[in-house]
Amino acid sequence: MSNSREIPLLDLARRVQRLSPDRRDPERYHAEKSEIAAELRRLASTPINHTPSAAARPRQFGDN
Repeated sequence: MSNSREIPLLDLARRVQRLSPDRRDPERYHAEKSEIAAELRRLASTPINHTPSAAARPRQFGDN
């Protein structure tokens, strides 16, 4: 996993893919859409840790 946002973003992508209006309960569509938008805003406002892992860092001369 590249960062802590990957799983929530995949989950949100699945929810968006399944999202469709329902004639029997039109409010459910709008409520789900609002929840997804709120979660995306929350993820967008969360700082990302840019510290690379040891495997991702370039090797330095003398590293074994």
